[in-house]
Amino acid sequence: KAGYGGDATTGSCSACAANTYKSSDGNTACATCASCPSGFQRSGCGGTSSGSCVNIDECETGTAGCSSNAQCSDSHGSFSCTCLAGYVGNGKTCTACAANS
Repeated sequence: KAGYGGDATTGSCSACAANTYKSSDGNTACATCASCPSGFQRSGCGGTSSGSCVNIDECETGTAGCSSNAQCSDSHGSFSCTCLAGYVGNGKTCTACAANS
């Protein structure tokens, strides 16, 4: 049965564990959900679905590590930090520009 795995010898059957799924291809074992590339996470894996890799919005989750004086911009599988006007740096560290004298 899809969503369940078992032992063909004994005929026992149980629901697939977390992070596994069972397709309807005739295999008896539950398959482990595949990992995703950096910047993505697996979503929807379980039951009869292997799920898919979806983008992680590091700006939304607060994991980008941008300076409080920077703008975080998410992109497909990545992100960037850009210092705001009046600041210089790499986006992770932004310092105020020195006034022209």
